[in-house]
Amino acid sequence: MHLIAPSTSPVKQRVTMQTCIPSGICAPKLMQLTQFTDYALRTLVYLHHRQASGARTSIAEIADYYGVSRHHLIRVAGRLRDHGYIRMIRGRNGGLELAMAAEDIIIGRVVRQTEPDFHLVECFDQAHDHCVISRQCQLKSALYQARSAFLEVLDRYSLATAGMIGLMPNAQMPAPSAKTSLRNMA
Repeated sequence: MHLIAPSTSPVKQRVTMQTCIPSGICAPKLMQLTQFTDYALRTLVYLHHRQASGARTSIAEIADYYGVSRHHLIRVAGRLRDHGYIRMIRGRNGGLELAMAAEDIIIGRVVRQTEPDFHLVECFDQAHDHCVISRQCQLKSALYQARSAFLEVLDRYSLATAGMIGLMPNAQMPAPSAKTSLRNMA
């Protein structure tokens, strides 16, 4: 009999679902990226599509397009800027734009830089590992390999290749706003 139990991680501070067997052994139900990484990838995809028109974009415009929190996107944009993926230009003609060629933005690298960790199971984080079978568990090796394979696949894609997948074929990006000021950028 399998039970579904919520589990909170003090490191990630998010709730993940786990499948537990009666003996108390639990494993994650699925691998999931954080919302932060999701928003970072969406922001890059949006900027990639807007780059063709040469227009800069505001955070508010991206938030409205995806229906996500503007305040969260401010943090995401700051991290993307810190890693050199985007530029944030102030002033009347300011806004966000890609800081490097889309071909040079590797999806796997973005994911590694925006995910707080890749602890698929408790035993991946030695500081918080309380699993009683951790020392003799053979599953850990398979899970490490799965995590590595996941990232290796993402390393094969750049924003130029994966960014075109991000929108439906007939999705329309909004027209550039007449004013993209510092006020609109945040």
